[in-house]
Amino acid sequence: MDALTLAEALARHTDGTEPVYDEQESVQIANERRELANEMVTMLVGGLDDDLGRIQRGLVTRDPESLRTNIHRLLGAVQYCAVPRLTQAVQTLRGSAHDPAHQA
Repeated sequence: MDALTLAEALARHTDGTEPVYDEQESVQIANERRELANEMVTMLVGGLDDDLGRIQRGLVTRDPESLRTNIHRLLGAVQYCAVPRLTQAVQTLRGSAHDPAHQA
């Protein structure tokens, strides 16, 4: 997933008031280690397709435990990487996954 595709997806699933990436916060979270912060964001972006695939499989197979586990994992990654708009989208997804009205 490239940055443009990610930005377009985020625009559809968030209110758009949060920044896509907060580099200053990311470096602060990484204990002022800019290289580590950059590596973590690179890993996050590189693994998004796999993460979203696992979440999709949880939805398709109606496996609430797998769904919650994979959403939780992704939420931790996006919070650590300081990507507020994606964090907002994943939190919304987490809320839906825990809503009994969305479970079959």
